[in-house]
Amino acid sequence: MKIFGITCEFNPFHTGHKYLIEQTKAKTGAEGIVCVMSGSMVQRGDVAIYDKWTRAKSAVENGADLVVELPVCYVLQSADVFAKGAVQILNAIGCDGISFGSECTDINLLYKLAEFKSHEPAEYSAALKEALDKGAGYPTACEIAAGKVLGGLPPEITSPNSTLGISYIAAANMINPNLEIHIEKRHGDYHSREVKGEFASATALRQKILSGDKISDYLLCTNDEIYDINNISALILGFFRMANAQSLSNIAGMEPGLANRLITLSKECTSYEEFASHCVTKRYTLHRIRRVILCSLLGITQAPKPTYIRVLALNSKGAGILKQLKKQGCALEVITKISNSSQRDSHMLREDILSTDIAALCAGKRASMDYTTTPIII
Repeated sequence: MKIFGITCEFNPFHTGHKYLIEQTKAKTGAEGIVCVMSGSMVQRGDVAIYDKWTRAKSAVENGADLVVELPVCYVLQSADVFAKGAVQILNAIGCDGISFGSECTDINLLYKLAEFKSHEPAEYSAALKEALDKGAGYPTACEIAAGKVLGGLPPEITSPNSTLGISYIAAANMINPNLEIHIEKRHGDYHSREVKGEFASATALRQKILSGDKISDYLLCTNDEIYDINNISALILGFFRMANAQSLSNIAGMEPGLANRLITLSKECTSYEEFASHCVTKRYTLHRIRRVILCSLLGITQAPKPTYIRVLALNSKGAGILKQLKKQGCALEVITKISNSSQRDSHMLREDILSTDIAALCAGKRASMDYTTTPIII
């Protein structure tokens, strides 16, 4: 069986996601689709708007065969770490290739930029250092350096989806160069707040959901329990008001100056949104600030190699993929029930469980959903 993997967040699952799955099957000949999905928290440094089982269920109902969770220690990191964790898991499952949507579909350019990430030729390294020294954030510095080496870049290469695509290719080259790459042209504006046209952005859909608007023409995933990180403003501000720079020094993505900035501003702000926005500087982007805040709450210090595959939802074909995986002797433990897992005391799984418990507060729910919820079978 030819299997393609998709790294996703499905925050929320919408018609554009269904289109990506359908096109991946049609254009690659894939018989099975495995999705490795962010769980309770997402890469932009936020809680997912719906719980992970609701989102995974919608994916399987709309073309995916197996949805597994991307551990939160990868989710709340840079694009490179996010992609590396996802590709490691998809490769362990036995995927033949990976598929992603991108505004830029020039595969030769994406491979060239991925090569810069992996090997950093001297001219690129010098340009990168110069941009960083001038105060640019790392993603922007990478774009400036690549543009200088290549004599300019098309504007679509700077979109978040294109940036992730470059990271997926770089991770695939490192982990398994034999993985096929499929790029699907992404339609619509990633940043648009308007819901119109054939596809709407997840950003616009989340805004509509939080506003209580009806968007059934675009949304394929619904739940009455909406998660809003602003509901835990007091928890976040209280945490940093009680912290000290030393206690935060080992947190992933943290720097000494940033730790002091977070502590100081937590005492001057009265809401999470105000706090996060006030911490932004030319060096620290909003998404990086939000990720560091959540990493601090969870105590995430690193992103080691994955040790398990956490199943969230599947159909009969997905069950067949897991059966074949176990038959072949996968190096990662397949987890369907945490209480039976040998990984239940590992830092990585404990961080996943804590992320779900903290996210539960955002919807006024009790803790321990990871222990009481079983994989969704379609």
